[in-house]
Amino acid sequence: MVPAIILASSIYTEKYRKRLGIERMDRPSYSPDFHPIENDWLLFKTNYRKAVWERRRIPCSEKELIGLAQKVWEALPWERIYGFIDSMPRCVANCLKRGGGPTRW
Repeated sequence: MVPAIILASSIYTEKYRKRLGIERMDRPSYSPDFHPIENDWLLFKTNYRKAVWERRRIPCSEKELIGLAQKVWEALPWERIYGFIDSMPRCVANCLKRGGGPTRW
């Protein structure tokens, strides 16, 4: 059974996507190569660890943790993140060209 909060979120997200005219790109849910968020998440984690290292201590409270995470998030190189997203059609075409087999990005 799907929790109501997730179902409501999915319905809201779907309506919002359609209202904005955003096209959905079908892809296997288990394929990290077709999910730009995987690259974004790696970039965020790397920068977060670097920020903790520069401070020479880990956050000691929820407020401090969220504050540092927001600071790191706002400083992400957004042109690079949008580059990950913009590269998806090329990645899919490359995958199709190889018959769904492994590719080198």
